[in-house]
Amino acid sequence: MEFKPEEVAKHNTRSDAYVIFEGKVLNVTDFLKKHPGGDEVILPYLGTDITEPFYKEHPHSKAAIRMANKLQVGTQAKEVVDPKQGMLWQIWKNFDKKSYIDFVNNPKHVDGHFRVFDTEFLEFFSKNPWYYVPIVWGPVVLYYFLVSALHLGYSSALLGVALGVLAWTLLEYVIHRFIFHTEESLPDHPLFLCFHFLIHGIHHAFPMDSLRLVFPPVFSFILSLIVKGGINLLIPSAWADSLFSGIVFAYIWYDCFHYYIHHGAPGVGYFKFMKSYHTQHHYAQNMNGYGVSNHFWDIVFGTKLALEEKQTNIE
Repeated sequence: MEFKPEEVAKHNTRSDAYVIFEGKVLNVTDFLKKHPGGDEVILPYLGTDITEPFYKEHPHSKAAIRMANKLQVGTQAKEVVDPKQGMLWQIWKNFDKKSYIDFVNNPKHVDGHFRVFDTEFLEFFSKNPWYYVPIVWGPVVLYYFLVSALHLGYSSALLGVALGVLAWTLLEYVIHRFIFHTEESLPDHPLFLCFHFLIHGIHHAFPMDSLRLVFPPVFSFILSLIVKGGINLLIPSAWADSLFSGIVFAYIWYDCFHYYIHHGAPGVGYFKFMKSYHTQHHYAQNMNGYGVSNHFWDIVFGTKLALEEKQTNIE
């Protein structure tokens, strides 16, 4: 029996729990309470593709793979797109708004990296390793801090940097919620769907692709011009420089933090909590939990993910 991803997504409770593993649909309802690592390991992924986290986040033995295969109740229906062909053109041709939203909000696993463009030249610029961010933006932080310090002194410049870091925490939330997650309000036209895919849909459709995780330099450069221009209109230039330096510094931290909670394996503390928190955003509650490096503004604005409730009270 074949299941579409959106059909599997409906089976996301303790009493009706399906997952996708290597193209197979597994019924894990009875297995939840038997899982050696506890059911809280599986709960965030109910109704989604667990292939990548199965191998990368929670490495399993060959015996575990054999056990998983015994839970198969069907296979995943073939996607309407081929991840080894240019995704952007396929979205333009094949998707309306509803099918696009279903596509990006059902996380997928591919071997290696999927393609965004058919043209090799454009494809090269679509790949963004995490270390591009500190390499490109680190000198920007240093430059604006030093320019500010020449006019304000180091103490005042450092104060501006600290205020910029705080400002970024709110900016991170606002961008993620009101720009990245506008899919429900998009016009039903392929131009808008493709644009949304490039800025964020790409990450939700394939959340474990390491080359499509950090924000592309072109978009971040455009956003930086908007932010810097806005700050310059509001405060004196020397203070604007120090504030901007802090914002960019916090942005570097944010993107590196984001990469780590996707591909690292934090054991305890805040990193582990935010990894669980962000995993829940991707695999269960994509319209809540907009904080990535922190969840303070989720608490303030009422979009905090209820992790404990999700893990213990799913029925």
